[in-house]
Amino acid sequence: MDDPFPHHYETSLSWAPEGQASIEASPRPPILAGPPPQFGGENRWWSPEHLFISSINLCLLLTFRTIAEKSKLAVKNYHSQIKGKLEKTPQGLMFTEALMEVKVSIPKGEKDKTLRLLGMAEKHCLISNSLKTKVSTKLEVSEI
Repeated sequence: MDDPFPHHYETSLSWAPEGQASIEASPRPPILAGPPPQFGGENRWWSPEHLFISSINLCLLLTFRTIAEKSKLAVKNYHSQIKGKLEKTPQGLMFTEALMEVKVSIPKGEKDKTLRLLGMAEKHCLISNSLKTKVSTKLEVSEI
């Protein structure tokens, strides 16, 4: 991170009468988005709900990757899945929890170090730190 804080990010949104929207942040490819099927949308669209939980999942990966690289941990494989729970609350609809299942493969003898670094990544994930939603992580580390 060579850029001084604060950092600024920008996206644009265009809506089409058919119901879908296009989210853009040039030079990245656009994302076709709209409501999920539960709210009258189509399954092929990225919904705000999917983008929300994906951002939590991606942030943990990128935070862990940065910490692992700085700590000289040779990660062989990383796969994660996230499930978010959307509920009606007195404050309105909100994600009340998100559960990530993370599977990491690392060299033999590095399990304790990996668990410590994953814990650091959870603690420093800026997306999770910015939420009201309870984020939990289930870790599975295998040594190869």
